Amino acid sequence: MTTNEYTSSYRRKRMIIVGAANHLDSMSVAYHLSQHRDKFDVTLIDAVDYCGGQAFSIPIEKGKYGASWFNQGVQGWLIYIPSHLDHVRSTRLPRRSSRASSVIWQGQDFLDQCLFALLPLRLVFKLFLFSQEFTDAIALPMMALFLGTGNETPETPTIMFERLCTSPTYGMWYNLKPDTVISNHPPMVVFPNFSKFYATWKGDLISRGVKVRLSTELTEVVQRNKRGIVVRLKSRTPAPDGHNPNGSDANAPIKEDNYDELVMCTPADTTKQLLGNTASWKENKVLGAIKFSDDITITHNDSDYMKNHYENFYRGDLAVGKINGVDQQSRLNFATNGFRPMYYIKMYEMDMRKLEMSFDTTNYQGQFPEKVPFGQHVFQTIYLNKAKGHARFASSWTLVNAHEAAMISGLAAAVGLGADYPKDLENDRFAFLSFRLYYLLSYGKWYRRRFTKNQRVPSTLAAKERASWAIGLYGSVYQGPGVAKEERQTWREEMQKGTSTDNLTEGNAPGRSQPWFRIG
Repeated sequence: MTTNEYTSSYRRKRMIIVGAANHLDSMSVAYHLSQHRDKFDVTLIDAVDYCGGQAFSIPIEKGKYGASWFNQGVQGWLIYIPSHLDHVRSTRLPRRSSRASSVIWQGQDFLDQCLFALLPLRLVFKLFLFSQEFTDAIALPMMALFLGTGNETPETPTIMFERLCTSPTYGMWYNLKPDTVISNHPPMVVFPNFSKFYATWKGDLISRGVKVRLSTELTEVVQRNKRGIVVRLKSRTPAPDGHNPNGSDANAPIKEDNYDELVMCTPADTTKQLLGNTASWKENKVLGAIKFSDDITITHNDSDYMKNHYENFYRGDLAVGKINGVDQQSRLNFATNGFRPMYYIKMYEMDMRKLEMSFDTTNYQGQFPEKVPFGQHVFQTIYLNKAKGHARFASSWTLVNAHEAAMISGLAAAVGLGADYPKDLENDRFAFLSFRLYYLLSYGKWYRRRFTKNQRVPSTLAAKERASWAIGLYGSVYQGPGVAKEERQTWREEMQKGTSTDNLTEGNAPGRSQPWFRIG
């Protein structure tokens, strides 16, 4: 790392991290740099007045919906990959298990061919003679729904689809089955109240010496060279809900500030614009190659809309009793009373590759009661496509908006700037492997062990405990603190706090796979 003329052995490096509201990446950078207060003077900024970005909670009417809040978006991840977030012990995130309903499909065994890994899905499915109906109605919607790739899914590299289906460490639908191919109920992790989580994490960062400057907008990076970083900042007027609108405070005074290093945790197009003339040729090419779509998310409880456009209840006339001669009656018996969709996807008849997605947050998020009449569920519908030195990038260019990728990208940026990779995580095989691969791809370096270089067996009590949390192939399944063994455990805890109600109905409606009628 080059030392500029402002830095000496007697002064900490001044670090500015842009994007406090850009989810986990910026918070991860700040947290890991804050472990070295003797080396780094960390400032974290964002134009809005809260931390967390799109991960925030929305207040709702408890008496009507059964809970007083819900998290924007599905906001969950696979149970295989939460180790890095768990490391932030001061803001321990309670994981609550859930199971997500998936699509059943059949296909050919070809995705293990590395030759096709980077080819777009639309081309690979065509090369191997999959029908257009299968491609448009099954395969592409699966990818769009679970990875958020939307209407750009046909251009998604095949390797991503392959990992979901065949990877024993990352695959949501692994282990592949000869009859149904994918698992119908992959284990998922459901988050608690996100606004409170990020507020707690913000307070912890401040206690560690991080300067958190919200409602502070970076307008331009003026200088990036051996003499340091010069940025232009302006103050924003905080909105009541913290979501300061874009373009407001246009006439606010702008001032310049000096730093030694810059970490950008902003979307690629925003990053490219802010870097301006200081961006290198490579940065312009990489950041400028990323496409964005304008999607609109509507939060509603319009059960009539959901009935008109989606299948919300089990229907025996659509069920398949046998697949390749294998009886499926046990699955049908479960679905008769337990089919409660969480993810929905719809293709438009005029163009099957144009998608609309919806989520039943009542069925997915753990703070809602187990039994809520369908007419009192909370839904979200997403309409797609309507309409050079001294800098590090965290999640401003990566393809998938996965929580673990954001967490690792922030940690990688911090390590690249001189922070240590956590000692206890070197004993977590899958977490350490994931970090090393990300670090290799992002920085072109293979991260070498520091604390366990000549020691493959954990020696300390903390290391042994950490190692015991990782089970499964290569330690890819987390079973440490916070993993719930009981469905809707969060709801029971929220009831005790008075933020959720008891069940709003006694059971399913007659002939329905979930409650239907409103109460009262």
